[in-house]
Amino acid sequence: MDRAMVKLLMDPSSTLPSLAELLERPPWMARAACHGLRTDCFVPSGTRPSTAAKAVCSRCPVRPECLAYALA
Repeated sequence: MDRAMVKLLMDPSSTLPSLAELLERPPWMARAACHGLRTDCFVPSGTRPSTAAKAVCSRCPVRPECLAYALA
């Protein structure tokens, strides 16, 4: 987990990461179970549930880092 995410999780009053920090891909993303998959399976719709996304995320080794990144 990168320093900006750890700081945000540890101190909610801290400032959010800059746009440049968010656009720079952290190294853990290369180890994500979803790396290289199409992103449309992660956007649920009224006719398509998020079952596929849940299956991918459930076996991902970097779930904590991803969650912190998504919340930031």
